[in-house]
Amino acid sequence: MRKMNLNQSNVLSGVRTLFLLISATLVFCCTSQNNFLEDHISIQISTYESDNEIKASALPKLVQDRELTPFERRFEYLLLNVPEFHSSQMTKERKRLFGLYPDTLKMKKKILEKYTQDEEFSTYFEQTLAAIKNPAKVQEKSFTTDEMMRVASRFFYCDAVNPDTTVQSRVCVELNGVDELIEGKDVTLLAAFCYEAIFNDFDRAVSPVSAAWNTERKRAVERYKPSITSFEIFLEDVKQELYDRMERNNSLKQILVEHYKTHKDNLPFELTE
Repeated sequence: MRKMNLNQSNVLSGVRTLFLLISATLVFCCTSQNNFLEDHISIQISTYESDNEIKASALPKLVQDRELTPFERRFEYLLLNVPEFHSSQMTKERKRLFGLYPDTLKMKKKILEKYTQDEEFSTYFEQTLAAIKNPAKVQEKSFTTDEMMRVASRFFYCDAVNPDTTVQSRVCVELNGVDELIEGKDVTLLAAFCYEAIFNDFDRAVSPVSAAWNTERKRAVERYKPSITSFEIFLEDVKQELYDRMERNNSLKQILVEHYKTHKDNLPFELTE
């Protein structure tokens, strides 16, 4: 048998030490990441009755924090749109975990793990949080004003035609047209900003964005109403027309630009012309 000399033994010992250090670092990083999200996310359980049986569902919520609460809506967008747990592929898994009720402690623990173990969601959440915690940090991501308007316009979503040919539309954190944008650029953080700016404006006693939305929807309907051939085609025409109109709307643009100027030091991107 070939014997190992002293130098070879030292090298092997060093490799083993390095391997142990790397393994420990990886474990620490994963644990820290999980703890990081657990500090900021809670699971809120809602119950309802179905077939004379009490059932439950759950949604993630941002833990109340004096520093983060003013930006709750941008986190809300991430919490409800990014996690894989909300995808259609996870329907069975959601049903399984919701079925843990009435063991609410186990239910919350298992569901929270779905968020803490989601790497894509964790990245967006951490980037958003870091911009708030460290305003001096130089942001690497950038978006143009045109990209901002394109994304913001997709929140004004038409989803139904009423019997009298009026069109139902909504602005919603989950049901919107942002995912209809077929572009190579990731606009997730920009969409979270647009959602926050739009709904902050809705909170005002007089909302310029709400007024613009109502006006542009009526104009979109008026353009296509005389030539209706089917409600399905009519809805799609009005939906795209409303997107186009809101994308060009000056009131919406002004609100978004003002919101950016106010919060540019706590956003995870830079807005350019």
